Amino acid sequence: MRTTILTSCLALAFASCSSSREAIKEPAKVTPVEVKAEPRRAFPETRRDAILEALFDQQVADPYRWLEDEKAPEVQEWMRLQDKAARDWLAARSGGETLEK
Repeated sequence: MRTTILTSCLALAFASCSSSREAIKEPAKVTPVEVKAEPRRAFPETRRDAILEALFDQQVADPYRWLEDEKAPEVQEWMRLQDKAARDWLAARSGGETLEK
């Protein structure tokens, strides 16, 4: 009984692994699509400080640490400029009013 089941399983496995003998006649047609690249967005400049911190005997740069204090006037100004840039970009696209809802 076991031999019959094992033989049947092996025969089924070999039969399912066989490849089709029919050759591919013609490759599928590919229609080229023109993609317009958007111009690179101009973000406001972001200051980078030369801060290095030793963590587990490794020097780790943290140039944007100054952004951690969201109440600092310079961070408030940076956030205002980033917000303006994002809103200007969204306003230039159709459907921006949908996002505001």
